[in-house]
Amino acid sequence: MSELLEQLRQSFNDEDYRTSYSESFMNSYVAAQIKTLREEYPLTQAELADKIGTQQPGVARLENVNYSSWKVETLRKIARALNVRLKITFEEFGTLLEDMEGFNRERLLRVPFDRDPVFSPAIDGTKPKELDVSKGFALALLGSAATKEPTQELRPPKVPPSQFRDPWRKEELDEAISGHTRTRLGIC
Repeated sequence: MSELLEQLRQSFNDEDYRTSYSESFMNSYVAAQIKTLREEYPLTQAELADKIGTQQPGVARLENVNYSSWKVETLRKIARALNVRLKITFEEFGTLLEDMEGFNRERLLRVPFDRDPVFSPAIDGTKPKELDVSKGFALALLGSAATKEPTQELRPPKVPPSQFRDPWRKEELDEAISGHTRTRLGIC
């Protein structure tokens, strides 16, 4: 990773390169996550297309790593169809390395709401996880006053790939991601 970091440090001095590289990575990440989640649901492209009000070729386009015309409304529809939450965030360029390092099938997976361990009973029938959501933003969303005390940070659950039907293509996805990085840096 240090060779990659050094190359990025040099290349990222060029604003156009830096922006283009990060946008290309984002496009690849979003497309790969849509495909990964759709396959884990499991849904065909046609079935997802039906759920979001488009045709199968539209979903194929969204799953293409070269697609770049993202619309928030379309992403919202996909999130709703897959029963997950859409999160959009602005990040420092320095977080890109960590994102690239963690760009694999396992990290792209999210459990749908009905299997979310925070809100649903565990697979073994035990009680759902208990979190202290009595303070802060969660209460503000529910209409209660937030306190000045720090709140527990909520993070998405990490689910082992064994809980999904097809933990296969991790190698294929990792290879595609690695190839994308090497191609962008010109070190093929």
